[in-house]
Amino acid sequence: MTMLDNFGEFLKGHFTILSTGVRDTAFVITTNGTSRTLRIYGTSSNFVWNDTNAVGSQGDFGQVGKGTTPVTRQDINIETPFPDAPENSKQVSLAGGYNSGLGKVTVQTDITPTGGAGAVTEFCKINNMSVIQTNTYEIIALTRDLVSPPASFIVGEAISASLEILIWIFNH
Repeated sequence: MTMLDNFGEFLKGHFTILSTGVRDTAFVITTNGTSRTLRIYGTSSNFVWNDTNAVGSQGDFGQVGKGTTPVTRQDINIETPFPDAPENSKQVSLAGGYNSGLGKVTVQTDITPTGGAGAVTEFCKINNMSVIQTNTYEIIALTRDLVSPPASFIVGEAISASLEILIWIFNH
């Protein structure tokens, strides 16, 4: 997994002590190239960010594509979407899971192509997040990965793209 700069800024906001009930965190870049600021709300005992609710335009998504350019941390979008729907657009992710024994977080996105056949060569993990400039939900790419070898698909055959994050804790 290549964690994009957007993901780093997103996580940094969660691991920063809130001195007030509302704090704006670093800029992220939307998939259309617009710089936006995320807002974190909190109290002395907890915090939330205006992020995923998986309702309507809000939520946690994945998208597959056929791009092959090496990934950089500054990527903000899928490189080459497929020409046919629904495989050319973002798809709602299934509920994520956490395995405490392995320290692993997993989230999966399933897509059933109806428009064509092809080979998946890239996967982008994206979220619709509330930004303070517009108070609306905008698409923010968090990770982008190349799939090697390419994963071929045909019409009606489900594509399952999973993202796994291992969490390591070092004690000494």
